[in-house]
Formats: sequence, structure tokens, C-alpha cells
Amino acid sequence: CPEEQTTTSFDNYSVSTLAGTAGVSGSTNGQATAAKFNGPSGVAVDSSGNVYVADSNNYRVRKIQLSNANVSTLSGSGYSGSLDGASTTAKWRNPRAITSDGTYLYVSDTYNHKIRKIVILTGAVTTLAGSNNGGSSDHESGTSAQFERPRGITTDGTNIYVADTNNNKIRKIE
Repeated sequence: CPEEQTTTSFDNYSVSTLAGTAGVSGSTNGQATAAKFNGPSGVAVDSSGNVYVADSNNYRVRKIQLSNANVSTLSGSGYSGSLDGASTTAKWRNPRAITSDGTYLYVSDTYNHKIRKIVILTGAVTTLAGSNNGGSSDHESGTSAQFERPRGITTDGTNIYVADTNNNKIRKIE
């Protein structure tokens, strides 16, 4: 008896804009298409009905409430740099990818060569691993670890997995 094959058609899925306007960049917070992004590159969703966006060229992490499509800045001053701290005083240098475990967001801060952690409730940022100096080091901890332009990131709720792009490695943070 041959195995039955199932195919899925995606023709019935609709695509709509949640926030932002095609061809228009900026850093405006606000409702739906009134909000502006500049190089959004990663998204994550939490169980509370929020979407988080790595707004790379604005050096920010943004939050979209699904209930009303309101966009606000969760973290980032809007100026390039590397500074841990409270919500909008923290500085990023091209956050690219983002994932969540429900309590924290984990973000690949690509050009700072770091993996950073944001407390979802407060927006406070700390460096989880990596330093401002790109490189490659295995079996190091915290800021002694080195990445070279990390991008993709995900978590299984216990560990964090990182695509260490320019080192051609997949890294695990325990």
C-alpha cells in the first residue's frame, strides 16, 4: 500500500500590514501604518499578544501590541553604540534577530558582536555573551565569549542557539 502524500496549498492565506508603510522609513511610534521602521529584520511573539521587532537601522527594539497595532520603543536610544541599561537609554548597533522565552527577549546585536537580554516588563538591557571585539572563542562565558556578527537566534526555553555568521558556527549558550 503506497504511502499517502499530502500537500498543503498556501493560496488561501492572506497577507496584510500590521505596522509600517512600504517604502517609507523612519522611527515614529504610533498606530499601525502611522508607525515607521528603518530596516526591521527580526520578529518574535510572546504569549501576551505582543510582537517584538529588531528595528536594525534605528538601533532599537520595538513592541507592537496585537490588540490595537500600537508601536512603541521597548529598548534603544536611537543612536548607535553599546550600552546596557534602562529601556531607552540602552544603545544597540544593528540588532538583527530576536527570540523570546516569555520573560526575556534575546537579541543578536550584530555589529557589537553580542547577544543581549531584555527584560520584557521593563525594557532593561544586559549583555548575556560577547564583547565589542569580534572574534571566535569556544568554551568561554559571558563577555569573555566572542562572536563575529551573530545574526539568527532562537531558544528552546533553556538554551539559546545563535548563528555566529562570520565564524560559520552555530553556538549554544547554556
